[in-house]
This record gives sequence, structure tokens and C-alpha cells, in this order.
Amino acid sequence: MSYIESQLLPGEAIKYRGHLHRIIFLPAFVFAVLAVLALVIAMQSGDWPLFYGVAVPAVIAYIWAQILHTTSEFAVTNKRVVFKVGWLRRRTVETMLSKVEAINVEQSVTGRLLGYGSIVITGTGGTAEPFRNIGKPFEFRRQVQAQVSATEESQRAAVRAIETAAVHPLREERDCPYCAERVLVRARVCKHCGREIEPLKT
Repeated sequence: MSYIESQLLPGEAIKYRGHLHRIIFLPAFVFAVLAVLALVIAMQSGDWPLFYGVAVPAVIAYIWAQILHTTSEFAVTNKRVVFKVGWLRRRTVETMLSKVEAINVEQSVTGRLLGYGSIVITGTGGTAEPFRNIGKPFEFRRQVQAQVSATEESQRAAVRAIETAAVHPLREERDCPYCAERVLVRARVCKHCGREIEPLKT
């Protein structure tokens, strides 16, 4: 079970999952290319320390990037925006949708070409939380905005329902003894069949 799934609130469901972009593997890739070149040189000159001096950092960089990619979680639920980065040293940010004031995307030229960027969430009080190297950052922002909009609409609907109930309180009904249509308990004439009926005391 992932961190986000283990932290879900009652009635909360994940609507969208984000992820770190593969750009985090770039240092490992560069070291791997250098390791291949060093291997060719070592096979010709016997300079194996040169090869190991590049190959070991390549392996370490790959393992570190893989751990970071696997342990980082980003999700939009119907109640919150949740960010979790890190394994041994963990950083988490969990913001209720109602507290999200703004969500911005920052991209470099390379980020625009490869599809990654930084997401900066600003919560109530102006607190800004940046997260870098997020894949498809604009889609993540769109999902957050969609859930914020849905939450606001749900709240407005609840307010309208309360206002309607205050203006038109629930009225008790029963079946007409002649036509079986629904009428008010205190009705004296059925509005469906027009026959007089005995009102019930409430």
C-alpha cells in the first residue's frame, strides 16, 4: 500500500496521480555514457581505475534516482492535494482543496520540450510549496483545479439545499384512498381525482 492510500480520510478517493519525470535519471545516464567510454579506454590501456571511478557513480546515481522515483507520490483526491517526496528523509505536504489559493507551473525551455516542470501550490496565508521535476505539470494543475471547482459546486449545492429546505420545509404525504396518488396528509380534496378525503391529524 502506498503512503497516500494509507493516509486517505473517510470518504476520500484518489482522482489523479502524478509522478516525477524521468529527467531525474539524467545524471545516471551521463555517468553511464562516460563509463562505456572509460571501459573502451580501459580495455585498450588497462586503466581500470578510470572505469571503476566512473562506473560506481553511475550505479549510485541510478539507484538514488530509482528510489526517488519510486518513493515520491503526488495525488489529487476529492478532498486534498497530497505531495510526498523522499524515503529516509521524507517531505510531505497535504493541503485541503478548500485551502488551495493558487497552483502555478514553472518550466524551463528543456522542461517545455520534455514535459516536466515545477509545481508551486499556494495555500491560505500565502504559504508556497514548490515541487520540482513533476511530469505533465499542466495536467496535474488541471486536475487540481477540476477538483477545487467540483468541491465549490458541491458546497454551493448544499447551501442551496439548506435554503430551499428553510423556505419549503418537508411536507408529510400519504396515498389518496381512492386513486392512490400522493397527497398531503392534511389535504381535504385529492388534487388528482378531485374527491373529498378525510384529513389526517398530525
